[in-house]
Amino acid sequence: MRLRAAGFTLDVEIDTIKAGPDETSIPWVDPFKMVSALAECDKLDLIYPEECDLLEFWRRFSKIFPDHWVFEAASASNLNLGRTLPFYSHGDEGRGKRKKGILLWSMRGAVGQGSQLFNSLHSTDDRARRMGLNMGGKRQYVVTEVTELALEGGCESGSSGNAVSRLLCTPG
Repeated sequence: MRLRAAGFTLDVEIDTIKAGPDETSIPWVDPFKMVSALAECDKLDLIYPEECDLLEFWRRFSKIFPDHWVFEAASASNLNLGRTLPFYSHGDEGRGKRKKGILLWSMRGAVGQGSQLFNSLHSTDDRARRMGLNMGGKRQYVVTEVTELALEGGCESGSSGNAVSRLLCTPG
């Protein structure tokens, strides 16, 4: 209750998904609902910096992952890269009380993290003129999925708009 009174909670609906061979219902926070709640509370700055150039991010991302499906969607005019917010999403299993299995899920923004890989692919002069891009981070695990969100508002102005308009999931 103290966390709620201090403003450290987010009003996000908790859904359930079926998992395992017996299709047990487990609690799940839908990424779309999570980011929508952040947008509605004007807290998208928790996963992306207010001053960001998303087109520049995607230009750099394309040098590392040129065959990612997001570029095909953008060239078919199904996606506006200038309003597509990238973030890392990572899920793993864990253990709770009495060794009961639980699903752990985390997300963090992908913009403004720096990059060792970017530095290895570009000259010192080229790097001095551009911001970095971190696709792996300094953590032990590697997040393999990048999920994109199309925003109603524009990132270039620093506003999140009213809410996130849709969630695009990696096919397959």
